Amino acid sequence: MLQLSLFNDIEEVKRESVGEQVALIVDGNNVLNRAYYASALNPDNIMKSPDGRYTNGVLGFLKMILKYKDELKATHLAVVFDEGRGFRQDLFQEYKGTRGKQPDELKEQFPLLRSILKGIGIPVFSHKQYEADDRATC
Repeated sequence: MLQLSLFNDIEEVKRESVGEQVALIVDGNNVLNRAYYASALNPDNIMKSPDGRYTNGVLGFLKMILKYKDELKATHLAVVFDEGRGFRQDLFQEYKGTRGKQPDELKEQFPLLRSILKGIGIPVFSHKQYEADDRATC
């Protein structure tokens, strides 16, 4: 199993021998946060749906993962979201302790994104003890 970040150089990733079956498993929290903050840097990029919900992070997320799915020729795609505290915070109370409060404009995009992913047939997973980038030994 090859574990990569969506932010690796795509040409470097393509050079890896991954076989015919490629599964792209996306860390939903990480990518949505990155997409939201990248677009929030420019107030002109802040988008809302007709009913007033923020959508800029969702749009960036979808563009990013679909581009990587296509470029990597991934035969499988799933998104994993963090849910709950996770085991690391039980072991080390200060885990992620320096992070500020998540803006409401971002927080409200998580359920919207989950709904869209399910609607277009992309499996969504989450677990209370493990984060999306936790890796099991193969």
